Amino acid sequence: MYRISNWNSFETARTPKVSKRRSVVLPNSFEKLSFKRVFKEKDALSVFGLFVLLVELCSQHPAPREGWLTEDGDPGSASYTAHDIACMFTIPTGEVQRCLDVLSQPNILWIEKVEQNAIKEETKDIETPEIESGEEAPDGIFTLEVEEIKSGSKKSAKDNMNLKLSFDLFVKYYNYLRLQRISENKNVTATGAFMTWTEARARRWAARCREPLFRNNSTTILKKAFASDFLTGVFVPKDWNPFVLRIEWLIKNEENYTRVLEGYYDNRPARKRSSGQDLVEKNYDE
Repeated sequence: MYRISNWNSFETARTPKVSKRRSVVLPNSFEKLSFKRVFKEKDALSVFGLFVLLVELCSQHPAPREGWLTEDGDPGSASYTAHDIACMFTIPTGEVQRCLDVLSQPNILWIEKVEQNAIKEETKDIETPEIESGEEAPDGIFTLEVEEIKSGSKKSAKDNMNLKLSFDLFVKYYNYLRLQRISENKNVTATGAFMTWTEARARRWAARCREPLFRNNSTTILKKAFASDFLTGVFVPKDWNPFVLRIEWLIKNEENYTRVLEGYYDNRPARKRSSGQDLVEKNYDE
């Protein structure tokens, strides 16, 4: 799997939250050694031109982007092979592989080659003995006691370090369960969670942590969500688009996670799956 290095250099102050960008910023420094090393290659123009196409391709992924050369820009989704990229741009596969090989050299490193196992270890590294040993994580492990933050308060929820720690653990366990689900079924649509800690998200997380139902069932909510064929996009009702599970949807309000706990999205027998109306209403809250 490949990832474009230093992806932030292709974003501006406003673009990280913009999905499927129509244009992209390219650095224009020609003095770096890596640039000179690329242009010492006999096929430098071909390599550089294809690199620009890859940057443009990644810029069309949903936000937030990290430069992953995968179907939806997420490290857990299907990675693009040299043949896939060649088919997209109608160029020889050999030229694509040549570009990837040149730009992933240690003395250039415009593109990183990342092993799948490294990605799994990164998202699996959760700071609790229960999870590290592969055991079940107890409910409430992520929702530490948080200071009351009233709506309209001038005090920043974003600066509450206990709140940030609990949210980080929740995100890591989300990614851990997501990779497990993907290993069972490649059709899973849940996005990887690599979320920036913003004031809005901090306040939303604080609100959920103050709710006993969420606080006492945080792990169960995640496990039930990932067990649902509908929420993970494995089962798609006729004429519908696949549901895409996101952390922001789970913590958006009390109703979403309560429905998960109550079994509203639990799997149904195959004979009842013709329309999906028994799983969810068309006006479900995203």
